[in-house]
Amino acid sequence: MCLNHTTLRTSLIKDLQNNGILIQLRVLGLIGKVITGPWMKIFYCNNEGKSNLEVVSILKASVNRLQYL
Repeated sequence: MCLNHTTLRTSLIKDLQNNGILIQLRVLGLIGKVITGPWMKIFYCNNEGKSNLEVVSILKASVNRLQYL
């Protein structure tokens, strides 16, 4: 258990030098982009001018697709 900021920082540095942990973080990052990318793009790059309420149906369809993965 980390009791202060110094030991926490030391633990983080040690963990981030571990290649296994770095690979896992990269894989999780890629999975996050693949899963959240399409529907997050709708909210943040809304070129069609839809309101957030109008996008709910698209979001629901995305969630339904994820249930079948």
